Amino acid sequence: RGLKMLALEVLAEELLPATITIERTAQHFRNRAKQDPRIAREIECDLTDDRALNRYLAKNPINAWTTPNSSFPNPLFTTTANGIALNRTISPESKPDLANSMIELIEAKLWAYFNRPSNSNRPAKSA
Repeated sequence: RGLKMLALEVLAEELLPATITIERTAQHFRNRAKQDPRIAREIECDLTDDRALNRYLAKNPINAWTTPNSSFPNPLFTTTANGIALNRTISPESKPDLANSMIELIEAKLWAYFNRPSNSNRPAKSA
């Protein structure tokens, strides 16, 4: 799903901090959902309910980036008490270039996701 890309996007926009709170991630999701109704339709909870959105983000996409699986036995992130933490050390001088590259890739992945034929006829989420 495209939501995993938004979780990475907030990290890239913040120049890859060691940790990021779920509240900051939720704020990013709300802002992006206001800009793009396709994103709003993907978020399966009330965007105005802080607790519901935080729980939703903890389950998906944060859980997807922090849980080992066959593709990523050593996830890039771990869950913290209030968000996620990067499991890699990135030199401060590398962060701006890496963040810019990430944003370019994220934009491409989101474009590809939202322009798949299976998404073209997706109904709007009812209120």
